[in-house]
Amino acid sequence: MTNSKSKGKRFELEIANRLKELWKYARRSIMSGAAFETGDISKTPFDIECKFYQKMSIYKHWEQLMDERVTCGSKRIPVLFIRANQKKPLAVMDLDDWLCIMQFLKEQNYFEE
Repeated sequence: MTNSKSKGKRFELEIANRLKELWKYARRSIMSGAAFETGDISKTPFDIECKFYQKMSIYKHWEQLMDERVTCGSKRIPVLFIRANQKKPLAVMDLDDWLCIMQFLKEQNYFEE
């Protein structure tokens, strides 16, 4: 396995393990990147793609995730986790999806006013 592929796999496992705190069945997708399952992490309410690159094109990776969602007919919220060397992981998502989540949290009285 090349160094970049092993870094990507380790990043996917890191994200899956962190998400297990919220969804105990979260796991790295079987044959991650294959067409029969959307995203790199499964068993969550999100379509999650993980990318670990020093230099990346966020919109290119976002479009890859969108294409996978269309192919699989997914209705889950897409999230792109990105990371570069010596940097913290970031989550990228559509603003409308983020606002929808914030509206839900507001309706649940999560925020103090």
